[in-house]
Amino acid sequence: MIKQLDISYLEPIFNIHQQVIFPLWNRLGRGYTSTGVNDLVAEVFKKGEVYGFFSGKELVGVVGVQKEPKSSSLEIVFLLVIPDFQGKGVGHKLMDFIDQKYSQQYDSFRLTVLTQNQHAIDFYKKLGYGIISTENKNNRMEKIPDLEKNLHKNLSKKREREMERYGRTKAYAEVAEFLQGDKRTTFSLINHVPAIVDDKIDKKGSKKQLERAKIILDHGFHRKGFNLKESWERDIFGLGHSLARLQEEKFSRAEEIFQEVLNYWNIELQNLARKGKVLSSSELDKLNLNIGKSVGLQFLYLLCTELDSKKIESIASLYGFAIKLADNLSDLKEDLAQGYINISKEDIKKYNLNLSRIKEGNFKLYQKLELERIKEYYKKADAVVESLLSEDSSQKRGLLLFKEISHSWLKQITDLYPK
Repeated sequence: MIKQLDISYLEPIFNIHQQVIFPLWNRLGRGYTSTGVNDLVAEVFKKGEVYGFFSGKELVGVVGVQKEPKSSSLEIVFLLVIPDFQGKGVGHKLMDFIDQKYSQQYDSFRLTVLTQNQHAIDFYKKLGYGIISTENKNNRMEKIPDLEKNLHKNLSKKREREMERYGRTKAYAEVAEFLQGDKRTTFSLINHVPAIVDDKIDKKGSKKQLERAKIILDHGFHRKGFNLKESWERDIFGLGHSLARLQEEKFSRAEEIFQEVLNYWNIELQNLARKGKVLSSSELDKLNLNIGKSVGLQFLYLLCTELDSKKIESIASLYGFAIKLADNLSDLKEDLAQGYINISKEDIKKYNLNLSRIKEGNFKLYQKLELERIKEYYKKADAVVESLLSEDSSQKRGLLLFKEISHSWLKQITDLYPK
C-alpha cells in the first residue's frame, strides 16, 4: 500500500537512509551526516510531498518529490527501499505512482544519482530516464512522462477517424508489440509528432511553428533545456529525448532518424512556400517523393534496423511516393481550400480542370487515372518487398508491418473512389 506521509515519519525515513544510503556513501568515501539527512527530508516535507510503501504496518520504501524552482519539472529528491525488500518491485511501484499522480502537471521528471551507482542508473534508464548532464560525480537524469498516452489528444478528430477506419490504429498496435522500450516510444512519436505539427500548421499556416519545432527537437536530442509552452511542443521535445536515449544505448540509427525528422520539416517548409502556386508535373512529383520518402525512412530505420541502407531507401521511396499520392488524392478538396494545389500544370491543362469546381467536368476521369497510377506504384513496392523476402527473411516482420501501414492509405483512397 502507498500513502502520503507527514513529518511524523521523519525518524522512520531517517532509519531507511541509514540502511540504504549511509553504507553506499561510506563505500564511495562520500560524507553524509545525520543533520544533512534530516534537513533534506524536512525540506521535502515543507516544499513537496513524501510517499511511503507499506508491507503490512512496516514502512519499506519512500519517495520524496518537489517542484524545481523556476521550472516545470518535478524533482525526485530521494527513492529508497530497505534491503530486505529490494528487487521485489517496490521501487517500480513507487515510481509508477509518481508517474500517474504527476504526469499531467509537469513537463519532465528529474533526479540526481551518483555516477558510481551504476545499479541505480540502470534502474532509472529502464524507467525511461536519460542522463542529461554530469557534474561533481553526479549524473542528472530526466524523463518526459506519459508521452505515448497523450499523443492522440493532439491529433485532429478527422485524422483519428481515418486511422481507425483504415487499419492504421491496428497496424500501429502490432508495431508496439514488435518493438520494445525506447524504440517503441520513438516509433510512436515519429508516427504522431509530424502529423500533430502538420495539423497545427494547417490551422495557422505559420512557418514559425515549423522552425520552432526544429529547435525544440534539437534541444531535446542534445539534452538542452527549453521553455515548452504547449503540449505538442512537449511531444517534440520527448521525441528528441527518446532518440537521445537510443543513441546512449548505441542504437546505430538514432542520429539518422533525428536528421531525417529535421529533413522532413525542411521539406515541409518548401511545401508551405508553394502555397497558391501550380507546379509542373516533375516539380510536384519531386516534392511528393521527398515527403513520402522521408516518412518511410523514419519508419524503416526502426522496423528494419539491420536492412541495407540502399534497400531501405528503395522501399521508402516507392511506398512513400505511393502513400503521398494517395494522401493528396484523399485530401484534394481540403488541400485546395487551403491553397495547396496537388494537381500539376500538365494535368490541369490535359483534363481542362476548373479548380473551383472539383465535382464537375473531367475531375472524375482525372481521379480515376490518378488512382490507377497510385496502384501501379504500390505494385512496384510490393514486388521489391517480395523480392527482398525471397533473398533474406531476417527482416520479414518489420517489412510486412511497414507494408501493412503503407497499404492502409491505398484502402483509404479506394474507399473514397470506388470503381
